[in-house]
Order: sequence, then C-alpha cells, then structure tokens
Amino acid sequence: HGDLCFNNILIEPISGSIKLIDPKADFIGNNKIGYVDPLYDLAKLNHSFGCFYDSIISNMFSISFDKDQYELKIFKPFNYEMANFYFQKIFLANLINKELLRILTSNLFLSMIPLHKDDEQKMAALLIIGISLFYDIDMKNYILE
Repeated sequence: HGDLCFNNILIEPISGSIKLIDPKADFIGNNKIGYVDPLYDLAKLNHSFGCFYDSIISNMFSISFDKDQYELKIFKPFNYEMANFYFQKIFLANLINKELLRILTSNLFLSMIPLHKDDEQKMAALLIIGISLFYDIDMKNYILE
C-alpha cells in the first residue's frame, strides 16, 4: 500500500467491508505500479496502532513548555489496548524485528515534521515521539486515559 495508517483504512460498519485508500503502490492488471517495501507498511501501521500518530493528527493531545521542558500528553483512543494487543500478536509477532520496527517508526515520525509546518504543536509532538522511539524511551508517561 505505501501509506497504511488509520486515516487510509475505511470500514463500513454495517457490512464490515474494508477499503484501503490513497495507495502509493498499486496493481493495474498484472503490472505493479510503484513499489513500497512491506516493512514500511508495518511501520506505518505501528505508528498508528502503537504510537498514536492519528491522535496527534486529530489534535487529541496537549503539549506544554516550561523551563526548557516539554510535556506531551496524548489522549488514548477507545479500545487502544485491545487493538494494539491484536496488532502486535497478529501482524508483528513474526513479521519484523522489534528493533528494526522501532527505528523505522521513529524515522516516520521524524520525517513527518516538515509536512506539518503549519502547526508548531504537531511538529513538536511528532519530534518528541520520534526521538522517544529512537532512544527507546517508554512513552507510557505521555498517555492520558
């Protein structure tokens, strides 16, 4: 897919049908147009499931600055633990090395900073998460129930 995050997964609630939108790679007939490493899609899903990217994009966070210290608080989506548990168990358990996933996901957050130059708070939140992932800092202190 190439951009597999929650914002690009549509679910019709009555039938349960799933539609993926905005692909960066696709098949036209038997020809593949574009190429995206499957590990990139796993990292994109991880940044939504495990690292609250969609909460940041939806302004479900607060950030404050005091005496050279930033404090980031992210509002946890409904059923976060269950969704993240199954994502880890089904998709990640045997598909990718956890250290590689952490570095790829960190890179995603850091590479998104310029795309949000119109919102300094989002840029700061993306930076904090990206650096936290890079240095393997536990993000549990960021999460609000």
